[in-house]
Amino acid sequence: MSTQKKTSAKNRKQDSIKSTAKSMFTSRIRSVGNSKGVILNNSLIKIAGLNLDADIMIEASEGIITIAQARPKVNTDLKTWDAQFKKAIKAGEKPEGDLFEGLANEFDKTEW
Repeated sequence: MSTQKKTSAKNRKQDSIKSTAKSMFTSRIRSVGNSKGVILNNSLIKIAGLNLDADIMIEASEGIITIAQARPKVNTDLKTWDAQFKKAIKAGEKPEGDLFEGLANEFDKTEW
């Protein structure tokens, strides 16, 4: 097989990995100290779009373990919002406008 054919076949394989919605690899549960672990194939991590530096969530149900990238937590502590807004503005981010500006209803006109 020529070098061009080998490269072409390799590119097709990589393209199929990128475009596949689901992929499956076989692995084994292994002992890691007092715990158990699974080695994940790099292609599988890439297909899943997982960031290697991000936290992950692991969920288990009967016969299934699911790994998903953790979503950033939303800060609901109102006491810290003012400092966060000031920090963001100082970093160059622009605050959003008032989404309800210019919108009024009868209640707003008579009760406020």
